[in-house]
Amino acid sequence: PSTSWQMHSSQIAISNALLARPATFYKILYLVGVCVNRIGRQATKNSIKDFMEIGRLRNQLIHGDYGSFSLDKTSSEIYALYKGAIRFVVIVPELLRAPLVSA
Repeated sequence: PSTSWQMHSSQIAISNALLARPATFYKILYLVGVCVNRIGRQATKNSIKDFMEIGRLRNQLIHGDYGSFSLDKTSSEIYALYKGAIRFVVIVPELLRAPLVSA
């Protein structure tokens, strides 16, 4: 299991990467803003949360000891995460191809 230090460390790494590439940072803000406009604030928040949870579980499986990995969720719970995450995921490719709007 990850510790709060590890999570904090990864958040710092992500922040540093985004700050080193301001265009990426603004594109992500734009992406989230468009999602909020299309599916609503709470739906976007939940969809991103579900997407991140699936990624976290995937990373635990792949980068941990996958031979002894124990998943605390049922297949129905994983499918519910997938259905929540897909609302965000289907918007991302379209938005990543779109040019940033200059102010």
